[in-house]
Amino acid sequence: MSTRAKEVGQPTQAQRRATTRRRLIDAALDVFSRNGFHAASLDEIAASAGVSKGAVYYNFTSKEDLFLTLLEERFQRILDNVRANSEGAQSAAHLFITAIEDVPGWLPLYLEFLAYAARTPRVAEDYARRFVRDSRRQVADTLQQFAAELDTALPAPVAELAVAVDAIVLGFTISRVFDPDTQRSLYPVPEVRLLPGREFPMDEDARAKFRARWREKMEGDPTKVRLYKDIGT
Repeated sequence: MSTRAKEVGQPTQAQRRATTRRRLIDAALDVFSRNGFHAASLDEIAASAGVSKGAVYYNFTSKEDLFLTLLEERFQRILDNVRANSEGAQSAAHLFITAIEDVPGWLPLYLEFLAYAARTPRVAEDYARRFVRDSRRQVADTLQQFAAELDTALPAPVAELAVAVDAIVLGFTISRVFDPDTQRSLYPVPEVRLLPGREFPMDEDARAKFRARWREKMEGDPTKVRLYKDIGT
C-alpha cells in the first residue's frame, strides 16, 4: 500500500484479509446452521459473505477447514465468557448450555459433522488435533482456575476431569437434540440449595473464605443475597 493510502486511512492489505476472513466465518455459521454440513456449499457461503469463491480458498483449504475454524472460534468465545462471568460450577454450566444453543440448528449440525468425521480418518485426525485435545486442555485450565478461586483441591487429576467434562457435554448434546423435554425442569425452580460435599467444605474457615471472596468479587450488599446468607451463617 502506498504512503498516500495510509495517510487517508484506507485499510491495509492485512486488514482487508482479516475483514474477508471474518465475513466468511460469520457467513459459514449462518449457512452451516441453516443447511447442515453436507448440504452447505462453499459457493453459498461465499455469496452470503459477498466475496468470490476464490477468497474462500485463499483463507481456508476446504469446507472441513472452514468448519473446524468456526468450531474453534465458537468454543473459545464460549469458554472466555464462562471464565469471565461464571460464579462457580452451576453458573458455568448454565452459561455454557445457553451459549451452545444460541444459534438455531447448531446442535444437529455439530452431530452431523461428528458422524462425518468418524467415517473419514483424515477429518477425524484434524478434528482431534485441532479441537478435541486443545479444548480438553483449556477445560483443564478452567477447572484449575475454579479450584484456585475456591481454594479447594480437585477430586481427581485435572486431565481426567477434563475428559469427563468433554464426555458429559457430548452426551448432553445428543440428549438435547433427541429428547429435549428431559433436559429441562417442567416447573419453575424457586430456589437451589447447596449440599455439603468434598468440593465445598462447610466448616467455619471455609465459610469465612466464602464471605471474603464474595465481598471481593461481587457488588452490592451481600446480606441481601440468599446464597450469601445461607452459606455465611
